[in-house]
Amino acid sequence: MDQEISRHTDVTGGDKADMESEVSDEAISRHTDVTGGDKADMESEVSDEADISRHTDVTGGDKADMESEVSDEAEISRHTNVTREDKADMESEVSDEEISRHTDVTGGDKADMESEVSDEAEISRHTDVTGGDKADMESEVSDEAISRHIDVTGGDKADMESEVSDEAEISRHTDVTGGDKADMESEVSDEAEISRHTNVTGGDKADMESEISDEADISRHTDVTGGDKADMESEVSDEAEISRHTDVTGGDKADMESEVSDEAEISRHTNVTGGDKADMESEVSDEEISRHTDVTGGDKADMESEVSDEAISRHIDVTGGDKADMESEVSDEAISRHIDVTGGDKADMESEVSDEAEISRHTDVTGGDKADMESEVSDEAISRHTDVTGGDKADMESEVSDEAEISRHTDVTGGDKADMESEVSDEAGISRHTDVIGGDKADMESEFSDEEEISRHTDVTGGDKADMESEVSDEEVSTKKERHYRLGEDNLEDTLEYEFPTAAGLMPLTEREKDEDMIPITPQPSALDPVAILEPVMR
Repeated sequence: MDQEISRHTDVTGGDKADMESEVSDEAISRHTDVTGGDKADMESEVSDEADISRHTDVTGGDKADMESEVSDEAEISRHTNVTREDKADMESEVSDEEISRHTDVTGGDKADMESEVSDEAEISRHTDVTGGDKADMESEVSDEAISRHIDVTGGDKADMESEVSDEAEISRHTDVTGGDKADMESEVSDEAEISRHTNVTGGDKADMESEISDEADISRHTDVTGGDKADMESEVSDEAEISRHTDVTGGDKADMESEVSDEAEISRHTNVTGGDKADMESEVSDEEISRHTDVTGGDKADMESEVSDEAISRHIDVTGGDKADMESEVSDEAISRHIDVTGGDKADMESEVSDEAEISRHTDVTGGDKADMESEVSDEAISRHTDVTGGDKADMESEVSDEAEISRHTDVTGGDKADMESEVSDEAGISRHTDVIGGDKADMESEFSDEEEISRHTDVTGGDKADMESEVSDEEVSTKKERHYRLGEDNLEDTLEYEFPTAAGLMPLTEREKDEDMIPITPQPSALDPVAILEPVMR
């Protein structure tokens, strides 16, 4: 046959494809004349084998695909012509047999075959016969087909819908319109599938979008591309879902990212794996922060503060829990995660995260006074730090409190950092130091004040440290002498410990000094001498 067709086309210059159809019809006709067989039976036998074989040879197509296309159309058409049976009845009879034959030949899964053959062929045939609307037909056939499938396989109807509808419908649509399959997926899957699902289940369209789109879309993509599902999730979920949501709601894409990604991804993961939502949060948060910084080139540290605050806020909205409890739980976890990632020191991390973030969050929530909050948090934080590091609380106080508190205070009040340092350092620092070490407050003043103040002053003013020392030293010595004169030569130590200038004047003498009748000796001061001005107050 092949040689004859080949010779014929060589001689006549005809088209081999045309020749095949011409020869095939002739041959069938001759065969039935000779054998006295039934032309209808002959057609099915010859047509299926030869036609399918020829077609796949010519087009390089898949024989399995060819079978469904040729066999369904040709066999149903021939059979109904011969038997005069109802074409609709014939379809169900042929379809079941065809699917059965197909799975026997290919070793495929009957369930998979049903969705492939039934959706394509049945919708196409039905609309040709009835002249009906293909869109209406799809919903009618799809529901019935899905129903049949789950009856046979005992599967889950919800799973079946996403598997059959997405694959088949997108495939059909792109075949008909010649459109782009990628564009088609978003258009068909989101609109049609969500619409059908919500109509059937009466569910919430918003919930449906996240459930169907993320699972189905990611699953399809990874099947086709062989890519990594994890990579696919970030690409599809973030881009597609956020884009769709913002288009519908007109919301802010930035706000949408934090709201959709954290809630939806955590929710999906825990639903699928049955895992603990708390564990999932830490896993997702690390991944998300990492992805975000990779994509935006941003600073991971900045990202953490943005995500952490948002996440805590969202968590309490969902769980109705106590924000204070949540903060301690998240803060410990977050600090622990951070040092694991950065290899940093947990102690350093605590002061950085806890002081800034916790104070800021607390005052925002409670409407309290930031100053009050600082003292409460600072004491707690210092206590935690020394417990963890085994360090000296006194050292910790000076390190954390002086730097952090001065910095925060000047930021809040808009005051001068130099002024703030003298106010905080002299009052708070001296008081704390002497309480802890049991030292002499007077000694502490001279040691602390001279060194620290001279150093700070020269840093701020750009002056000469040597000049500054002489200026401070002269004033300090003069003040000490004037105080000393008021109590007498032998009581210098008591004077320095118990009496020094304050905003209200000189501090009063002790009871011991009064008992010993220590009479103040006042030199002739200048008109501007502070001691001379305050002397009447003391008397």
